[in-house]
Amino acid sequence: MIGTLVVDEAGQAQPQMALGALFRSRRAVIVGDPKQVEPVVTDDLLLLRKAYTDDVLRPYKRKTLSVQGFADGMNRFGTYLDNGSDYPDWTGCPLLVHRRCISPMYDISNEISYNGIMKQQTRPPKPAQAAKFICGNSQWIQVKGKENGSKDHFVKEQGRKVCELLETAFSNNPEPSLYIISPFTTVVSGIKKYIESYCRMHPQTKIKKEYMLDYEKKKIGTVHTFQGKEADEVIFLLGCDDSAEAGGAVKWVNRNIVNVAATRAKFRLYVIGDEETWQASQCVSMAKEILDTYAIKEIKSILDRDIPEQEREEALLKASAGLPPVTSFATVILEEGDGDYSLDTAGFIKGLDETFLKTELSTEQLGEFGFTGMQDLEVFSAEVRANIILGMKLFFLLGPVYRLNKQMDASCCAILFCKALELQIKDCFAEGLKEALPECRIGGNGQGSVLLKDAKSRKLMLGTFGRIFRNYKEELGRRMEMAGYDRYDALWWSAFEEKLGECTRRRNKCCHAGLFEWEEQVLLLDGMFKADLDGREKRKIGGIMFESEVGRKLG
Repeated sequence: MIGTLVVDEAGQAQPQMALGALFRSRRAVIVGDPKQVEPVVTDDLLLLRKAYTDDVLRPYKRKTLSVQGFADGMNRFGTYLDNGSDYPDWTGCPLLVHRRCISPMYDISNEISYNGIMKQQTRPPKPAQAAKFICGNSQWIQVKGKENGSKDHFVKEQGRKVCELLETAFSNNPEPSLYIISPFTTVVSGIKKYIESYCRMHPQTKIKKEYMLDYEKKKIGTVHTFQGKEADEVIFLLGCDDSAEAGGAVKWVNRNIVNVAATRAKFRLYVIGDEETWQASQCVSMAKEILDTYAIKEIKSILDRDIPEQEREEALLKASAGLPPVTSFATVILEEGDGDYSLDTAGFIKGLDETFLKTELSTEQLGEFGFTGMQDLEVFSAEVRANIILGMKLFFLLGPVYRLNKQMDASCCAILFCKALELQIKDCFAEGLKEALPECRIGGNGQGSVLLKDAKSRKLMLGTFGRIFRNYKEELGRRMEMAGYDRYDALWWSAFEEKLGECTRRRNKCCHAGLFEWEEQVLLLDGMFKADLDGREKRKIGGIMFESEVGRKLG
C-alpha cells in the first residue's frame, strides 16, 4: 500500500502507466502540464488500439491521452485553454506563476499555450552571467537551405550556423549551459554528425565536441527528451525546407512542442530556421512574431508608463538590446549574384500591427516625411503604404531610444522603408519600362539574361532598375520629351539613377549582418522622401518615393 502517490510529468505519461500505482494508493497528487509534449505512443500500443474496436473503448484510443488529462477531467477547479479548435481544453489548477524563463520565451509560452493567464516571476541574468552568452538577445536566425531528403530534415546550412554559435559559446565559456533541441530525430542525428565533422576539419576550433556529444550530459536531443530540463541558452534547430516532402513534418510540429522547446531556455533562445518554410506552421510563425517584436512592444510600454526619468532611461537601454537584427528576416538574393536583395516584412508587420493600431501620426510627424496628411499616402499601393506607415511609427518610437543608445541597430526599422522603396519602384516602373524597352536584356549577358518584356517580378529589383536607367537615360528622356514632359530629360534620368543608387547601396548595407547605424537610416530616408538641397549640376529632384511616380507616364 502507498499512502500518497505523486505522479510527476503526468502530461507525458500514458494513462495505463499509472494504473498499478494508483490502485495501491490512498490518495494521489497528479503534477503535469497538458500544454507540454504529449505521451510517446509506441508502435505495439498503436496495434493494440486498432485491435480493440468496441465503442466503449473509443474515448480511450486517442494518442494524446495522459494521466494529467484524466486528472484534469475530474478536477472541479480550473479553466478552459484554447487549443486552436472550437473545443478548448479543460485544465485543472492551471499554472499561473511562471518562474522558469524571461521574455521572450515567457511571452511565447504564455501566448501560444496559456491564453495569456500566466504572471512572470523570473529574475533576469546577472551582468557577468549575461556577458558569457552567445548573443545579447534571443532571436530568430534566418537560414535557408535544402534538407537531406528521404524524410531526413537536416539542413547543412543550418548546421553551419550552429557551429558558428558554438564557436562563440565556447570562446566565452569552456562549459556553456547550452542545449541544441530539434523537433526531429533526423535533425538531431544530423547536427551531431555535422559537429563531429566540423571539429575534425577545424583542429583549431574552440568547440569541445566531447562536451557537446557526451551521451550522459545530453546537450543535444529532441524536444521530448528535454522535458523537465532547462539551460541558460537553447538553440532550437528546426531543419526542413520548402519542398512538398517536408510539408508534413512542418505541420506535425504543434503548440506543445514549441512551448516546451522555448521554455527550456532560461535566458536566451536562438531559433534557426527558414521563415518561408515555417509559415505553414501557425505556432512557429507566432513564435517568430513574438521574437521579432517583443522588444519593440516593451519599448512602447515603457514610453507609455509614468515612471521617473532615470528609471525610464535604464529600462529603454535594456529593452533596446532585444531589437531584432536583420538576420532575423528572410532576405532574397538574386541568383545572378549581383548583390541585389529583397526583404520580406509581411510577418513583421503582422506582429506589430495590433500594437501600433491605435498609434496616430501627428501632422508634424507626417510633415517630416513630406506628407501634409494621411490622405497623401493614398497614392501608394496598400503594401507600400503599410510599410511606410509602420516604418514612420517605429522611427518616432525608437528616436528617443537612439539618443540613449548610439549603438542601437536601426535595421528593424529601416527594412520597412527598404521594402516600401522596392515595391514602389516596381509598381511605378515595371509595366512602363516593359512597354518602352521590351527588347532590353537584364540579368547579365549569359544564359541567365532575359528580355525585359519576359522578365518575372522577382528579376526586377532595385539594382536592375538602376542599370536600366543608367544605360537607357537618353532613350527614356527622348520618350518623355515627345510625350510633353520636358522636365524628364536625360539629365533628369541620370540624377534619378544616381539618387536611387545611393538608396540601393544603403538598402544593401541594411540587408547585411552587422550594425546598421541610425545615421545611415536617416540618409536612406533623406534620399527616399526629401528633395536635393545641394542643387545638383544635373537636375534637382525630390525624394525617390515621390519622383518615381514618373514611371506611370511611360506606358
